[in-house]
Amino acid sequence: MNNKETINGEVTLTSLFKNRNFILILLSSTFTGFAFSIFLLAETWYVVDELNNQAALGLVLAATSLPRVLFMVFGGAYADRVKGSVLMLISNVIRSVLIAMMVILIVFQLLDVWTLIIFALLFGILDAFYWPANNTIVPALIPKEQLTRANSFLELSFRLTFISGPLIAGLLLTLGSFELVFGTVVVLLLVGAICILPLLGFETEKKRTKTTIFRELRDSFQYASKSQFLIGAMTISIITNLIITGPGTMASPIIVSDILEGSAFDLSLLEASFAIGMVLGALIVATWNPKKKRGMISVTRLILLGMTLLLLSQSTTLWQAIVVLALIGIAISIGDIPIRTLIQEKTDPQMLGRVTGMLGTASRGLAPISYMITAWLLSISISIGTILLVSGLVLICTACLSFWKLRGFVSAD
Repeated sequence: MNNKETINGEVTLTSLFKNRNFILILLSSTFTGFAFSIFLLAETWYVVDELNNQAALGLVLAATSLPRVLFMVFGGAYADRVKGSVLMLISNVIRSVLIAMMVILIVFQLLDVWTLIIFALLFGILDAFYWPANNTIVPALIPKEQLTRANSFLELSFRLTFISGPLIAGLLLTLGSFELVFGTVVVLLLVGAICILPLLGFETEKKRTKTTIFRELRDSFQYASKSQFLIGAMTISIITNLIITGPGTMASPIIVSDILEGSAFDLSLLEASFAIGMVLGALIVATWNPKKKRGMISVTRLILLGMTLLLLSQSTTLWQAIVVLALIGIAISIGDIPIRTLIQEKTDPQMLGRVTGMLGTASRGLAPISYMITAWLLSISISIGTILLVSGLVLICTACLSFWKLRGFVSAD
C-alpha cells in the first residue's frame, strides 16, 4: 500500500475503492436493493391499476414485508452454516426465476391477486436470506480498519436505491409496461448474482454442524444474553425503532395536512429531506470513520434524536419541518452504522449471521407495533405534536439510562 493510500497508518477512501471485494459486494447490494424497491412499487401499482383491487393492497404488501422481517433470523442461522456469498447467489438466482415466471403469467394475463401474493411471499422470504448473508460476508472479506467506511457506503447505497428505485419504477411504468418493469427486476437480480460469483473463491468455508437450526438459534440467544455489548445494542435498536418508526413515519403527512395545510408536493419535500439526511449521515460517517467511543456515539445520538422530535412537535412552517427531518435522518445514520460495525467486529464470526438476523427481526418486527400504537393514540384524540413530544422525551431518558445501565455498550470502541 503506497503513501497516498495511508495517512498515519490509517486506510483511506482510495484504498477502500481499490479493494475488489468491496466493489463487488457494493455492486451486488446496489443492484439487489434496486430490484427490491422497484418490485415493491411495481407490485402495488399492479394491484391498484391492473387488478383494480385496492382492498388487497395491504395483503400484498404484508406478504412481501412481514416474511422479510420474520425469516431474517433463519436467514442469519443459515448464513452461519454456509458461505455468505453462496447464500446471496442462491437468493438472487431463485428470485430472478420467480419474477421471470411472473412476467410469463402477466403476458398471458394469468397473474391474479392470490398468485401475486404467493410470489410476494416467496420474494420476501428469499430477501430475508440475502441481507444477513451480506452482513456476514463484509467482515469476512473486508479488512477491519476498512469496516466502518465500507458499512457507510453500503448504507448509502441501500438508502439511495430506496429513494431512486420507486422513481425508476414509475418512469418504466410510464414509458413501458408491467412486463418491462418486472423484467428489469429479473435483470437487476441476475447482475447482483453475477457480481457475487468472483467472491465464491475468496470466502473461507464455514464449519459444518450437525445441530438443527432451532438448536443454533437457541445457542445464539444464549450467546447474546451473556454479552453486555449485544444486550445494549439490541436494547438501543429496539427502543429506537419502536419510538421513531410510528411517530416519525406518520408525522409527515399529518403535519402537512393539519398544521401546514400544504399539498402533496410539500409532503414529498419532507420525505425527501429525511432521505437526504440519511444519505448525508452515511457520508459523514464514511468521511469521519470513527474508531473510538462508537458505543458512546450511538447512545449520544439518541439525545439528538430526542431533541429533534421535540423540535418537530413544535414545527409550524415547512422549512422548519424540512430542517428537522433532515437532522433526524442524519442522526439515525450516524448511530446505526457504528453499531453495525461494532457488532461485526465484536461478535464471534460463527455467530454473526444469527446475531444479525436476530437483531433485524427484533428491531424491524416492532415497526407494525409502533404503527398500531401511534394510530391508537391518534384515534383517542392525542395530537401528533404531543406524541412527538413524549417520544422525544422517552429517547432522551433512554440515553440517560443507557449511560447508567448499559455501560458495556457505551464503553465499546
